[in-house]
Amino acid sequence: MLRFLMLTVVIVLVMSASLCSAGEKQTPSEAPTAEFISASLRNQLHKSAVKVTYYVADDVDGECDIRATYLRSPNFWSYTGERGSELAWGEYDKKTGLSRSYVIDQKNRLVGIITDYEAEGLTVAELPDPILHNMPTGKLADIIGSGTVSEKPEVVDGNSCWRVDITPRERPNDLYSVYVDTKIDCLPRKIVCKWRGGQIDVSNLSSYENIGGIWYPKQWRWEATGASGKPVHRELKIAGVELVSEAAASKSRPFPSGTIVVDMVNDLEYTIP
Repeated sequence: MLRFLMLTVVIVLVMSASLCSAGEKQTPSEAPTAEFISASLRNQLHKSAVKVTYYVADDVDGECDIRATYLRSPNFWSYTGERGSELAWGEYDKKTGLSRSYVIDQKNRLVGIITDYEAEGLTVAELPDPILHNMPTGKLADIIGSGTVSEKPEVVDGNSCWRVDITPRERPNDLYSVYVDTKIDCLPRKIVCKWRGGQIDVSNLSSYENIGGIWYPKQWRWEATGASGKPVHRELKIAGVELVSEAAASKSRPFPSGTIVVDMVNDLEYTIP
């Protein structure tokens, strides 16, 4: 079954920091601290709810693989992906701490999953979120605060950026290098992840636009090179970004009739009438 249909979606973040709590101001000529960058990213999560429509395509044939919609509000995230007649969706409610996802399993059954922990889902190759970029040790806005900022800016696609190197304590053989641009609220223009085992993932985020005070990339190109040296390409093209009400972005959807629900919180399994 297609990989995107096997997602169980939960995004668990603590978003208490703000730019004010950073306790400092940065000028374009001086390097921002890693803590300031993290606070800047977290602050944007609270500005407005957004709705993003996009598709994911492979370089092999250039055809649309997945058509998707992503909704993000301060307390609720949801994703819907379609490929032909196949459908998958997932949502996370920060207030309740519960996630719900809907997939078609390998037996072609409609399955709903309820969990109270962070699971696989909304990963780097499917989700165009420059703030909640998912890595093995956490989301970008969280882990970037532990990084080391370069002494001098570097140029990425003609833009002056500060490189933040992150060596996660949980995976000391990994190295994440994030190139952030202070002119767009410290959002990344490039993310390079060097994994233990030799794989290198590179994400290039481009064509940022300011949508009601929120910067969002209109293109996201991802390339992975494994130990074999053979690259794999994926491209996310964003058709539209719009601000929506928090109520609209936080609307939960019911499981369809006939769905087999696996409730991992209460250790139950039942079928929706």
